[in-house]
Amino acid sequence: MKNYCVLLFAGLALLSTGCAKEPVGSAKLENIQFRLDTLSTLQDNYDNESLGQNVPKEIAESVDMLCDSESEKETLLALNEELKKNGKKTDEMQRILSEMSKVIKIPEKFNDSFPLRK
Repeated sequence: MKNYCVLLFAGLALLSTGCAKEPVGSAKLENIQFRLDTLSTLQDNYDNESLGQNVPKEIAESVDMLCDSESEKETLLALNEELKKNGKKTDEMQRILSEMSKVIKIPEKFNDSFPLRK
């Protein structure tokens, strides 16, 4: 009986810890949806050849949800500053939006939905 209880508790411990953890390097589901929505906004701005007035502000405010690492955050913020300065020039704006989109990590299956990532 004692061995049965030990095995039962060990099994429950393994199940609860194994199921509760996310895979290493994976973004949370809500972050993925937020990233997809943001990429959709960037794609719309790219396609329309005009920058939405609030895009740089929204990127700056949501950088923590858009990036996983500190280096990605720094890169995205630097591109965002460049976008603020050069957002009026269509070719520069599109180049920066494309670079920004590549910094935002999403599952590979969604990459084809955003031509600016190529």
